[in-house]
Amino acid sequence: MFYVFSGDAGLTSKFIYFRELPADFEAAVWMTGERFQVPPAPMTLVAQDEKPDRLSDILLTKGGLHVYSPKLRAALAQAGVTNIEYVPITLVDAARGVTVQDYAVANIIGKVACLDLSQSSVTRFSSGVGFSSVDEFTLDPSRIEPVDGMSTPPQLFRLGEFVYHVIVTEGLKGHLEDAGITGAEFVPTTDYC
Repeated sequence: MFYVFSGDAGLTSKFIYFRELPADFEAAVWMTGERFQVPPAPMTLVAQDEKPDRLSDILLTKGGLHVYSPKLRAALAQAGVTNIEYVPITLVDAARGVTVQDYAVANIIGKVACLDLSQSSVTRFSSGVGFSSVDEFTLDPSRIEPVDGMSTPPQLFRLGEFVYHVIVTEGLKGHLEDAGITGAEFVPTTDYC
């Protein structure tokens, strides 16, 4: 089974939700599935008077920004995930005057086109090219090939047909849950909407 992996916006009563994206953040740049030729400049993410004041391991943000704690990065490395490029980010809690500098933005390397269209609910753009939404979908495991010089298929990747979705395997989901990663949401692809 496969899951869509993201920060769980339903946990904003437990963890800080960063309502504003960094000024220089361009979502499309981070969704290519490719390594950066030139590393982006470090970014700053500011929380404005948020309650509660606790940080989760995958930050609760908008706009598809994946920001990971040292604990989450270590758990991913321990699981053998190597297809992520990290860029430093500074977190600022403006109301409390607190700055945190050990989190990083994750650039997930690898887009895998493995959508089983016959078993998925998709909405195509009016042009007929690409999808405006991909919900309740199934992946074809036989089409999940190694990416970025890996010898085995990735445990975490962007869905090639709809790069907004970050996909994880059931094994990686279990590993992250066992590691006690906070803030994460794992939605089975067949239930995603």
